[in-house]
Amino acid sequence: MHIEMASNRGLQRETKTTLGASDNIRNKIAAGTPHLITLAELHDGFGAMPPYTAYLGIDADGSPASIDLSNPRSGSILLIGEKMAWHVAKTILHSAVHFSSPEQVQIYTLGVKQQTLYSGTRKPHHLEIIGNDGIGHIISLITSRSKSRVKTPVIVYLIAHIPKLYNRDQKEKVRYALRFAPPIGIVPIVIGNESDNILPFGTVITFNPNRSMYSAKVGNQPPIDYYPISLHIYNKPGFVVTRPQFRLRRE
Repeated sequence: MHIEMASNRGLQRETKTTLGASDNIRNKIAAGTPHLITLAELHDGFGAMPPYTAYLGIDADGSPASIDLSNPRSGSILLIGEKMAWHVAKTILHSAVHFSSPEQVQIYTLGVKQQTLYSGTRKPHHLEIIGNDGIGHIISLITSRSKSRVKTPVIVYLIAHIPKLYNRDQKEKVRYALRFAPPIGIVPIVIGNESDNILPFGTVITFNPNRSMYSAKVGNQPPIDYYPISLHIYNKPGFVVTRPQFRLRRE
């Protein structure tokens, strides 16, 4: 497998010289149904990916776009657009759980129960955080890791929203958490909106409804456009069966 770095800031495109399953992927793109491409088909077409890999989707050429969760240059991740942003978040979590062990990646969620993200058995990667101050918890993790100098496992911290920034103290806490978490192996993923883009996010992913494509931008690098993929996975070793349509319940 050849991995082509789409930027030095953490986004990747994967290409494969063997045809087979890749032809099936390209046929679905040509038919205008890239959203029917599954994680299982990407696995069959491109093989097992390195640990810490998280798929985002697939580009117009049939190559998956992915992100390396262990690369601090990707920074904190902002997903813009409530409904479709959840789809990206779930795609990232599913592929991270598949390609990485619990010793490599742990997933923290605030206000979202595990059973709303996956079907089947509970994931040993996953920890549900109790409370309502995700930013405060991230800051405590930064403090703890800074003292121990431990950067593993990578912690993917999914937050449904960041607090409203009513005062300067809150703004500084949020900026601090988003800026200093990634270098020590903590990846905040925030479901937000355009107004949040003034904060120090390393990666910003938006959805273009006119093209039915996402756009992922890392730092000052050119954005990468890609299609969302299906979260329906057929039952095979290492995969979890889920439905393409899903709903997330906030507690």
